Parts: sequence; structure tokens; C-alpha cells
Amino acid sequence: MIKNINKEHLLRDLLFANDEASLTLKPYNEETWEEYAKCAFAFFPGCRLGALEPEFVLRVYDKLLAKNPDTAVILRCCGFGADLADEPALRDEVLDTIKSEWESLGRPEIITACDTCKIMFIEYLPELTVTSAADFLNDPVIGGLAKHILEDYDISQEEKTANRLELKETLKEFF
Repeated sequence: MIKNINKEHLLRDLLFANDEASLTLKPYNEETWEEYAKCAFAFFPGCRLGALEPEFVLRVYDKLLAKNPDTAVILRCCGFGADLADEPALRDEVLDTIKSEWESLGRPEIITACDTCKIMFIEYLPELTVTSAADFLNDPVIGGLAKHILEDYDISQEEKTANRLELKETLKEFF
């Protein structure tokens, strides 16, 4: 069954994720306590993962920082909601902002946790080098957990509650 797309909700969520809830942050060098001038990597978890399970995002980012301390983080929406709502001008504006932030970080490799973000970047920002967090960390569990969190979106509240309890236990064991 295909659900009706609520264009107003899609755009409201996108605008919130790219305004009040957005953040681009360079990490600090632990030896000098200065911000890295350029970052080799930038973690882009996607807006839905951050909204649905912020602890997952924080823990994956911690793993990325442990592997590469010069990993920035970009918290915002990739523009998929505008694409889905058939608002190409808004999608392009969102992607232009992401490209500007990417450039300000030194054009790092983008590490995504959301497959939709990865697809958006490959299609609309081909100048970015993009890889998934699961592939980058060589850890398929991360990809499975991300998909599990995102697939929770359209199920009943009872199923969500049960899934969240199971997910919390999995996160404790995994991280």
C-alpha cells in the first residue's frame, strides 16, 4: 500500500532540520586544542537518524573519531524531503548549503549513516566522495542498526516501543 505524502510535514521537518536543529562542527586536535583547519572526513548521519535515535548517532560518531580524530560532523537534512515533495529549488538550495559547508571543512570524504543521504549526494553532488559508516568502519552491524531505526518510521506505537527496547539493548551490547 502506498501512503499519501504529506508535503507540508516533509517540508516543515526539512526546514527544522536545516535551521534550528542543524550544526556543522570541526573537531579539536587533542594535542593542541585547536580546531582542525581542514578535516579529512565529515560524518553526515542524516536528519531522521538524529531525530529518531540520537544516541546511535553519537556512538557512531565516537567510533569515527576514535579511528580518525579529524572527522567533522554535519547535522542537517540532505534535501530528500524537498525532492520527494517535488520542490527542486528548495532541494538545490539545501544541497548548495551542504556543498558550501563541505568546502569550508576542506572538502572531506563524507561518511553517511543514512542510505537515502548517500543516494542524494551521489545523484546531486557527484563531486563529493561518499561512503557509508558501515563500510568505512568495516562494521555491517552499524548499517543494520541504521536500517532498523529508519524502518521503524511507519509502524504502530506498540511496535515502536518494543523495537526501541530491543534496540537499546542491542546498542548497549554493540557499543
